[in-house]
Amino acid sequence: MRAMVALMVLAFHAGGQLQRLGLPVLPVEWLASRLEIFFVISGLVMWVTTASPGRDTPSPLVFLWRRAMRIAPPYWVLTSVVVAVSLLAPSLLRSTEFDADHVLASYLFIPWPHPVLGETFPVLVPGWTLQCEMAFYLIFALSLFLPRRTRFWAVGTVLLGLALTARLLPDPSPQLRFYGSELMPLFWLGMALGHLVVERRLPGARLSLGLIALSVLLMPVARYIPGSELRGLASGMLAGAVVLGAVGLEAAGRVPARRLPILIGDMSYGIYLVHAIVLAALAAVWARLPIWGGAVSSVLYLLTAIALSILGALAMRHALELPLRRFMRRGVAAPVQARAV
Repeated sequence: MRAMVALMVLAFHAGGQLQRLGLPVLPVEWLASRLEIFFVISGLVMWVTTASPGRDTPSPLVFLWRRAMRIAPPYWVLTSVVVAVSLLAPSLLRSTEFDADHVLASYLFIPWPHPVLGETFPVLVPGWTLQCEMAFYLIFALSLFLPRRTRFWAVGTVLLGLALTARLLPDPSPQLRFYGSELMPLFWLGMALGHLVVERRLPGARLSLGLIALSVLLMPVARYIPGSELRGLASGMLAGAVVLGAVGLEAAGRVPARRLPILIGDMSYGIYLVHAIVLAALAAVWARLPIWGGAVSSVLYLLTAIALSILGALAMRHALELPLRRFMRRGVAAPVQARAV
């Protein structure tokens, strides 16, 4: 599912580049809100890995360090690349402008108004979801101080409280509006599904398949629901149904373990980080190639972007992610764990 969602996000963002190239835009608008699945999966994984029987609950510090090792190094490296280009060759970037406060906030995963786009996007624009993730990780880490029975409700109270506060205050800050979005409670929904996984209360194969089929059919319709709140609620529930159906099928033994989908799923984070850079660079090259127009060119562009993004993620995984994780684990992880104990 991680592989599928990463490629869906790539396909959606490719639409903007196709439009700039004057090529037919593929019917990918309905993919815009599929990031909800990532949020649900994240909540599910955090609950299953910390609340399953036989697993030791990590200390808050160890939990945060492990998540930081997974997310921060490749994100910081790619952010630094964009910052360097904005300083050395700003003409190459249409939607980026160097701003010291914005750059610092980007490195710290703090929502900050973008100097060009205006919204609370970081320097590496797709990283806005990581700002949501890091906020959730902090809340979840603090909940680890609590008993397991209380932990679930504490996280939900904080996430729903942020959403309610952002809507009740007359003029909330950009940061509160960001953390109070309808996306944040999806982590709690994922935790609820994780509880079902731990308790082995999952739907059977037929019901799981029905949940997935119904959600996929309704996803393109949900984007036409009036009102952002209702639209967000509907999209979130559909995302939760897809994830529930997927884990139900897996528990029923109906999901074969294929190496290629699993590999792409393991690289989904890298695909998510590099795809925006790949799409922009490929569009610059595409505009200079003697390639025919029409839908064929659009499909060829999309397939090329998918292939290059997967290759880029694979290269980043072996050249950056894995070596950095090993280095940080050797150099710092042991002292952190010792202090945590």
